Amino acid sequence: MKKIIVIILLNCWAISLFAQWQSVAGQAHDVGVGGNGKVWVIGWTAVPGGYNIGRWTGSYWEDIPGGAVRIDVDPNGNAWIVNDAGLIFRWNGRTWDGIGGQAHDIGIGANGTVWVIGWTAVPGGYNIARWNGSYWEDIAGGAVRVDVDPNGNAWITNDAGLIFRWNGREWDFSIGGQAHDVGIGADGTVWVIGWTVVPGGYNIGRWTGSYWANVEGGLNNISGAPNGSAWGTNTDGIIWKWSPNTTVRMTNFNPVLHGFKFRNDFISNFAGFDFSGLCGGMAYSALDYFNNNITIPSLTTPPANGTVLRQYIYNRQQNATNDNLDKWGELSFNPFGSRTMEFFNWGLQGFNGGRLQELRAEIDNGRPVPLGLYKGGNGGFTYHHQVLAIGYDLGRYTGDLGQYKEDLKIFVYDSNFPGQTKVLRPNLSDPSNPRYVYESDPNCAWLTYFVDRRYRVSTPPRL
Repeated sequence: MKKIIVIILLNCWAISLFAQWQSVAGQAHDVGVGGNGKVWVIGWTAVPGGYNIGRWTGSYWEDIPGGAVRIDVDPNGNAWIVNDAGLIFRWNGRTWDGIGGQAHDIGIGANGTVWVIGWTAVPGGYNIARWNGSYWEDIAGGAVRVDVDPNGNAWITNDAGLIFRWNGREWDFSIGGQAHDVGIGADGTVWVIGWTVVPGGYNIGRWTGSYWANVEGGLNNISGAPNGSAWGTNTDGIIWKWSPNTTVRMTNFNPVLHGFKFRNDFISNFAGFDFSGLCGGMAYSALDYFNNNITIPSLTTPPANGTVLRQYIYNRQQNATNDNLDKWGELSFNPFGSRTMEFFNWGLQGFNGGRLQELRAEIDNGRPVPLGLYKGGNGGFTYHHQVLAIGYDLGRYTGDLGQYKEDLKIFVYDSNFPGQTKVLRPNLSDPSNPRYVYESDPNCAWLTYFVDRRYRVSTPPRL
């Protein structure tokens, strides 16, 4: 009987709101979407004026100077903000221009019409005003939240939650229902954050033209976006995006809340060899905290040798590695690259036990699952990685190894990128060297992946 020892070099250096809601990295108190689809947020970090401001690039939040508490976006993609003193500013592409006046909330229609909930207390909340290009024109009534439809007419909610719509002459109160917030998309779709307390905030409603249709989930704030979509934030600041008829499936794991705050900068020793990082241990440990509903430690630097958390992560690294030696070993046999395309296609196979089929089975049941990312191309051992898959998007791809393979996206928590959701995608630009790469970091590339269904939950230390 032969004992084969396989040494794996793991280079780890430096929902649920299923259905149609997809979580987006970051935390925010408010979100605004322009008629052109540009998304801005009032973030989670306290700064003078309120909280930090961010603009979505498509893969991360770009920091914009300033601080505010409420926001909306005009048709050109420029934000209008209200700060904690009620002052109103407009982004001109380079800096903030003061508009004059004071407000508690602001809303902008797809045609560019701007309304505010002002600073003067009146029955129903605060005074209401509409921007005429030079000054704020007073409109009768009182409210606490506002947004504007594509025709330039405001929808408001007052301090009793009652919903009204401006018809050009007066407020129409025949809408019915109660809401804490209202958001309207460029196509006229109207959303509200309702009056019923649910996990995440309050219930969500969408106007059908005659009644409020219930939408799964719970939020505190909402902004309508083009094509019937919407963005919102919940009580924990998690940012969510609704996409009609989406192919996205997400679990409730959010790297901002559930991932470690420190980067994977460990140096470890296994069997006398030094290795960079404890990526598998961090993926397993973060998942342990998530599954046990225990708040993850707030450390921003890796725990020192000899500490309880360091030892726990180290032990979980051993579990993550040892439990999958056969999988790593299987992928190491690729003489002269003869199995390169076979290994790559395993990650795209959505049938007969393929990796994609395994991944979907876990995510569709709300379970984040560890992945092993294999770097090797022509056999032997090179640097590999372990991450946590938290969602996927098939796009037009059906898992049949046919068309649209590069539509596939796998959303992951990677301990090398704290606080971020990384997007892993197949790349066939060079058919002789197929790879799975990070959308925003194409130098992070692997030949294939496997789904670690051998993970078993353990109880992590409370710190």
